[in-house]
Amino acid sequence: MAVFWIMAVVLGLVVCARCLKDGEFIEAQRSRKHDVKPLRWSLMVLQPISLVIGMIPYAMYKFARSGLSAAAARFFVKTAIPSAVILLLVIIAELVLMYLQANRSYTDMARKSSDMHDV
Repeated sequence: MAVFWIMAVVLGLVVCARCLKDGEFIEAQRSRKHDVKPLRWSLMVLQPISLVIGMIPYAMYKFARSGLSAAAARFFVKTAIPSAVILLLVIIAELVLMYLQANRSYTDMARKSSDMHDV
């Protein structure tokens, strides 16, 4: 069951990394004067997928806890809160970075549009 949680966190970090790269958030990228890329549809699809995959272990525990051994049940109870907090932080980071990238892209396109009209 932890595999689903790990997959969700990795997908979330991939979304964050892609937003950082495409949104030109890193100073070295800004110096090259590239365009800020619009938010990709694939990232908008991956974000809810990572959320759903991340919720699978909690739902599985709820439905299968009567069949788990005492040690497995203790493990789930002990790790539930920390894993949920980590997953929540990754999901919040995804949403914030996706918003910031979309906003930067819109601002960049609006600036270029006004520059073209001024010429």
